[in-house]
Amino acid sequence: MNTKRKIFRIVAFFGLCLVLLGINLSCGQYDYSSPLPGIVSLHLHSIVDTTQMNFTPLDNFVIKVAQINVIRSDGAQAIINADLSALQRTTSIYNTLDTRARDSSLVVGESYLPPGDYVSVGMLIQAGTQVVLDGYRDIRVTLDPSVGAAIFFKRPFHIAEGQRTTIILTLDLSKSLIKQVDTYIFDPVYSISSIQYE
Repeated sequence: MNTKRKIFRIVAFFGLCLVLLGINLSCGQYDYSSPLPGIVSLHLHSIVDTTQMNFTPLDNFVIKVAQINVIRSDGAQAIINADLSALQRTTSIYNTLDTRARDSSLVVGESYLPPGDYVSVGMLIQAGTQVVLDGYRDIRVTLDPSVGAAIFFKRPFHIAEGQRTTIILTLDLSKSLIKQVDTYIFDPVYSISSIQYE
């Protein structure tokens, strides 16, 4: 009788295991996969009045970019690094009179982002204190007191899974640098001039 009980317990145990296995297999499995990120690439484009300055190695007006964020349609923000291999954003200096800025090929930020709809690009900048012309003429630049350090390029764009979105951030220096007698006043005029999906 002892042997029959042992056999009954073993059969009951294996039967219970089979029932639990069947229940587990019959339950629907959840799909926890998430979409692949897309890439955003931000390029600086400058517009200048060539009667005042030009895109030459001897002309120089720099901006320091401390931070770049993109704002999603739900209000979430993501920091944009200098390039895809960067681990964090550091302050970078860009010459707005660089020939790459004329050609919209001066990359100021590049990062992986979750797919979705975004509404703007925010930058924390500090303008240089002088414009250098012809390699030797230093013209002092003062800031319009009403201008803050944060500027927002407002225009909706989309990040698609596994694709690159290139955004051209245009700084109109011919309107941003207001000529005075012997100085410039910096009051930035800017926009997103182009969005390209690749």
